[in-house]
Amino acid sequence: MSDYGIDIALIQETFLKPNRPRACTIAGYVQLRTDRTHASRGGTALYYSRSLHCCPIDIPPLINMEATGCRLAMTGHRTLIIVSVYLPSPKPLHRRDLKALLALGDAVILFGDFNCKNPRWGCPVLDYNGDKLDRLQDRLDFEIIAPPTATHFPHNVTHRPSTIDIALTKGVALNLNQIETLHKLTSDHRPVLLKMGPPDGGRPNPTRKITDWKRVSTALEKIDTPPLNSIPDNIRTTDEIDSAIGALTNHIRTVVEKCEREVPASSDRRKFPPDILELIRAKNKALRRASAYPTPEYRSRARALQREVKARVQEFRNECWSDLMEEIRPSHKAFWSVTKALKTEGYTPIPPLKRLDGSTALDDAEVAECLADSIETQCSHVSPPHDPAHISRIEEEVLQKNLPRTERRSDACLTQRSPTAGEIAQDQKGTGP
Repeated sequence: MSDYGIDIALIQETFLKPNRPRACTIAGYVQLRTDRTHASRGGTALYYSRSLHCCPIDIPPLINMEATGCRLAMTGHRTLIIVSVYLPSPKPLHRRDLKALLALGDAVILFGDFNCKNPRWGCPVLDYNGDKLDRLQDRLDFEIIAPPTATHFPHNVTHRPSTIDIALTKGVALNLNQIETLHKLTSDHRPVLLKMGPPDGGRPNPTRKITDWKRVSTALEKIDTPPLNSIPDNIRTTDEIDSAIGALTNHIRTVVEKCEREVPASSDRRKFPPDILELIRAKNKALRRASAYPTPEYRSRARALQREVKARVQEFRNECWSDLMEEIRPSHKAFWSVTKALKTEGYTPIPPLKRLDGSTALDDAEVAECLADSIETQCSHVSPPHDPAHISRIEEEVLQKNLPRTERRSDACLTQRSPTAGEIAQDQKGTGP
């Protein structure tokens, strides 16, 4: 089943009896059974993956058919009823049985061993059941899906193979992707693989609902709730109890639905590797054992596995973070969230780099180009100097500092101004005989 990725398996002629309720269980699947109690052999079963939103359904009383069914909730499609059907070979097909099974829901798939032979779906002969099923198709408004090759190979080699394992569908809006006979088992009935997909040919976008329980709590704390005003203060009869329970249940359901929102399922999230999943399973098993038998040894083992799981999960998250830091680009939707998370209280915002046309440089190539343009503009000799006088004064001062000391003295003497007549007279007055 794992090789073909089977979600739901329908089995006929199980030969199982109620005295063995746990017989033929399969890990990862839920088993539903309808055992034949009035005679030997017979019986039907249905296995569905635990990851599916399935639940068993009650099968109405049937005349000749044996059946086991479940209800499957699907995204993008109405609820689907899937039934494993077996009609024993000697017994005739009754219209009442088919009508009862097709009335289980709006979208129904009946799949199994119908023991109805008709050349229309690949049988070499036409029998009573095959002719009646063909005539009932238009009256009960269902479709017949059959594999292109035979499904039953009698042990008696003189009998020709036939196609008696078929599917009947009603109200199903799914596309038929594949139906084929698998020559994998040694039984006279070969397994038949049926694959159906959504109408658009692709997989529906998985979604999940998130409930804001704080809003639910706030809404339920409100005193003025008209839906609950019909509940009397003094409840005396059982009818009043049922009415009050119904009103309260409907009110809570309505509040929860209003506080729900549908979001895409995180199908692209990084999942734990197989070693962590195996470790978690071992930890859960140890916890169940320690709860059932609280010995010091079992409790110590459970605590050790809890610590090991915690350390391994933290290590895996660190690895994922490192991979994200290596792969992330400015165009990634989480880039700016990571940048904001890494900010500290003393962080000084740095303005983004602007290109010559005024746009912001985002990726590495644009940033490099922006820096190159800025350096080229600053170091270019094409542009005229901003202050020629200032540059000239700097050049003269540098020239003076680089001259030898003697040259600087002579130059300084030449540049000194001569004394005036008043200064000379003052000097003469100040000198004595």
